[in-house]
This record gives sequence, C-alpha cells and structure tokens, in this order.
Amino acid sequence: MVDAVKRGSWAAALLGALVASRVWAAAEVPDHQVFEALLAYAEAGRFDRLEKLLPYTERTVPGPEGRSGGGEGLRAAVTRRDAKGVGTEVRRLIVLHMRELFARAGEEPARASVLLRMAFLDFRLLEPGLRGRDPASAMKAEAAFKAVYAAIKEGGDPDRPDLRAKLAEVVRICSEDIDVRD
Repeated sequence: MVDAVKRGSWAAALLGALVASRVWAAAEVPDHQVFEALLAYAEAGRFDRLEKLLPYTERTVPGPEGRSGGGEGLRAAVTRRDAKGVGTEVRRLIVLHMRELFARAGEEPARASVLLRMAFLDFRLLEPGLRGRDPASAMKAEAAFKAVYAAIKEGGDPDRPDLRAKLAEVVRICSEDIDVRD
C-alpha cells in the first residue's frame, strides 16, 4: 500500500476518496486496515490523509478505562507533522490493540479463534520491522501465534496459562522498541 500511495495509483486515490467520504465514515472498517493506512500515509508524509483517519483510532484502541482517546500520542505526532513519531505511535496502538484482542479471546472463548486471527493481522503489520531488527524473535512470535491458534482450534481454553504465556511473549517481542503505555 505504501508504494501505491507514493506512486499515486488508482487504488491509493480510491482509498483517499473513501477516507474523505461519508460512506467510509459510516462503514465498519477493519482495524488492521486502519492501521495499514496510517502506516502507509505516515511513510508517504500524507498528513492530510492521516488527519482524516484519526477518528478511527479512537474506536480502535480505547483509552484508559474504556474511554476514547487511545490515539492521543498519534494525534500529537500528526499535528507536529512528525512522520517517524506517527509510525511509532501507530505501532504502539497496534500492540495495544493486540493486547486487547488477546484479553477478549480469554473472555470470549467462542470467538477466540476469530480474535486471534484479527491479532495476527495486526502482527503482520509489525512483522517487517521485527524481521529487520531481530529475525529470530519475529519467527518466535509467529510460531507462538500459530501454536496458540492450533490449540484453540482443537478446543483448548484460550485462558490457559501456557497459552497466555505465549501471547504475552508475542506482545513483549512486538513492543521491544516501543513504549507501550496504556
């Protein structure tokens, strides 16, 4: 998507038009797509587009005690026109979103496999940076995801201590270079 935004392709133009439209605002946009767009626009320096996506971060990652506002740092980075800061804040929000999905998987065993797949899509957005920094850790995180998912598909309890430990390891690996504050 980043290359599409830079090249000005029809797909990027369509995404930009959708972001600006009321149709997009009324639609339920998958969280990983919001994160993907935020990362792409930050890399491309498209702060006008970033500003239009900010409202989605409030519903994607709630602030303390469930209040909206999980993206306050992101909003500040966009206001400063700090592309690197935006990237860092988006990665922080992705990790927080993954943690929330892991917690919900433990609370909603019937939906655990769906919630883990959603978290894995978030992980895929972080994976290129992880592979560049520490390929072994990236592989370890991916293997942990797959092991937990396989156990849950076989009827395992997503709140089992061994599975919780694997998910905690994924969060630790993904947040090594990010201040993951709530």
